[in-house]
Amino acid sequence: MPKWAIPLFLIQTVPLAIFFSLTYRINLIHSRSYLASLLAYFVKKITGIKFIFDTRSIYLKEAETHGIWKKSDPEYRFWEELEKNMFRSADKVIVLASEKESYIKERVPTADVSLIPSPVRVTDFAMPRISRSKGRKSLGIAEKFVFTYSGSLGGLHSADFIASFYSRVSKHVPNPHFLIATQSDPSGIISSLDKLGIRETDYTVLKNPALGDFLPLADVGIHVYPDVPIAPYVSSVKLPEYCASAIPTIVTSNMVSMAKLVREKYFGVVVDNFEPKHIRDKMQKLVKEHSLMGKKAFKLANTYFSVKVCAQKYLEIYNGLLKKTNV
Repeated sequence: MPKWAIPLFLIQTVPLAIFFSLTYRINLIHSRSYLASLLAYFVKKITGIKFIFDTRSIYLKEAETHGIWKKSDPEYRFWEELEKNMFRSADKVIVLASEKESYIKERVPTADVSLIPSPVRVTDFAMPRISRSKGRKSLGIAEKFVFTYSGSLGGLHSADFIASFYSRVSKHVPNPHFLIATQSDPSGIISSLDKLGIRETDYTVLKNPALGDFLPLADVGIHVYPDVPIAPYVSSVKLPEYCASAIPTIVTSNMVSMAKLVREKYFGVVVDNFEPKHIRDKMQKLVKEHSLMGKKAFKLANTYFSVKVCAQKYLEIYNGLLKKTNV
């Protein structure tokens, strides 16, 4: 939002937020975007109500990534100051990934930050072995080493980049196959794969399938980003879904938060560069330790990413803040 529009936004929203807060005796606002948090920030200044700034992404890094603002732009500097004020004022800042916490602490060391990842309902991805065998057989991939990509295509999720990455890693495993699940138009990635010489029989594209019936059929998930400013802070639900499907994940090292988690918990491999020897070594490691990595991924889904675990963390934050309110 350009800075000239912010007063109009606040004039329209702050009075309503105050009205509903007083009418329904609301004493905590949980906001999940920069604009919602900006609203909560001003409501707190007026009424003293507590608020949680639950960051989904980093607004300024997105603006840099998409070429909307440069760091030298007045709009960027304006939002930079607003961002600091919101971090400082929030009673709790929630982040999805470790680098977001570092980003916030660098700007406001006193900010109260908690990390709660994108949650996943693990039972949605449970698949008995016999069902997995039947599913792979029906797709003609029973004897294949299956990579999967789940998510949108276009923008940050460049079809060319994903296809090129798959082409590089698939050369180093036996009988590779690429399963793609997307709600986007798949023509771009199909064209990219064809240009790379990957035969039509060596990939399968499904339009918006039920992921719980799809992802567990794969052997490994791909979660990669080109070198863009937002990459270190990425924290999509893709990774938890792969883990719940009990498959390892391949990530690129520029995705600093995800790469750190993969290395620490050992549920996949991190590709640091695109040198053939490096990729070959990583894929050999993945194939050799695939079973162990899959088990660790599933364990992480249950102990770290599950809805039950994440909901409990939110409840603890709510109870802690409300207890302070009632003191």
